[in-house]
Amino acid sequence: MSDPIDQEDVQVHSLLSRVIRLLAERKDNVVIMTTTNGSATTFTVSAHSDDLKWIIGRQGVMVWSLRTILHAIGMTTKRQYTLFVDDETIGPHEK
Repeated sequence: MSDPIDQEDVQVHSLLSRVIRLLAERKDNVVIMTTTNGSATTFTVSAHSDDLKWIIGRQGVMVWSLRTILHAIGMTTKRQYTLFVDDETIGPHEK
């Protein structure tokens, strides 16, 4: 069961959403689901399969960088943030 989302989580979600939408070509297909359990929040990103290469980056560098930013924010807010990229996303045949 998910806890209610607090204001800090909303701000982090907004930041993450803006950054990921800037990376994606199909911005309307980007969806970020938020699950909160106590002081831990998980963001699950879904996007068009063609955009995953931009979100994940070469050898995972981009997603690793996003996770590093979330970790730094979590250190200052005393919360734990986790980022998953859903690779079971919208394929090229779907619009």
